[in-house]
Amino acid sequence: MSKTRAVKDRIVGKTKQIAGEIVGDQALHEEGKDQENKGEQPSEETGDLKPFGNLDRLT
Repeated sequence: MSKTRAVKDRIVGKTKQIAGEIVGDQALHEEGKDQENKGEQPSEETGDLKPFGNLDRLT
């Protein structure tokens, strides 16, 4: 899964969860949880991404 796809899955999943809570649709809420979790799973393709690199070592 690409990094872009993972971010999309997390955003869409969270949106589905919120929409499910608002309209009272538990199935939509659960579907959103599953999709958000799918986007959070580590991927062999992305590896260990560190958006800020090694900033902790610079200080």
